[in-house]
Amino acid sequence: MKSISKVYLFLMGLMLPLSTFAEAAPGWVENTLYPNGKINTVIAVVMIILIGLLIWMFMLDKRIRKIENE
Repeated sequence: MKSISKVYLFLMGLMLPLSTFAEAAPGWVENTLYPNGKINTVIAVVMIILIGLLIWMFMLDKRIRKIENE
């Protein structure tokens, strides 16, 4: 039980600096992609890539399972 609380405190300590970055000035993404409407294109491309990777991993898993069963 003690080790779980130590891990939890360690993870919370790692996440503490992340809150300071949330208050920073707008970065290049906000200045370039949002006003031009290109953020939707970026999100669409990233989603297509992720879906493609998931499909590829699923098909590879089926092939490996088939080879293991032989």
